[in-house]
Amino acid sequence: MAIFKLLGACGVAISGIVFVKETLAYEKLKISQADAYIGLIEYIKNQVECYNIPIDKIIESCDRDILNKCGALNTGYKTVADVVNSANMYIDEEIVDILMKFANEFGTVYRDEQLKMCNYHINELREYRKKTDEKISKERKMHFGLSVCFAASLILLLI
Repeated sequence: MAIFKLLGACGVAISGIVFVKETLAYEKLKISQADAYIGLIEYIKNQVECYNIPIDKIIESCDRDILNKCGALNTGYKTVADVVNSANMYIDEEIVDILMKFANEFGTVYRDEQLKMCNYHINELREYRKKTDEKISKERKMHFGLSVCFAASLILLLI
């Protein structure tokens, strides 16, 4: 009889750990998408810095893999706003607003201002990525500890 109690408690602990992994998978998608937008903005910055190409040509020449990681699954984008609007967003709403601000203002100012905008938005996304990564680390430890403690308390109650 005690073996069944022990197996039940182990089942609860395992299900708790699986639950933690699934809930944190969404946070990992946020980090992945933030990395993709950092890559996109860095690509745009490099194109503006090296060449004098309009934004629609920059987006057309962008690597399809970067756009897919940004969440934009279609083709034929002309502007960054098109990419942001059509993407499946995992990142927080405030970061989407920052990206939309970048997308709407980019191309309307001089080259030096465009480079400054790119640097600013890259730094904002890196800060967001850093905070999200720290949050994942803390939540993983907390949820893992809670599920193990819950299983241990369940074993004590059942004995």
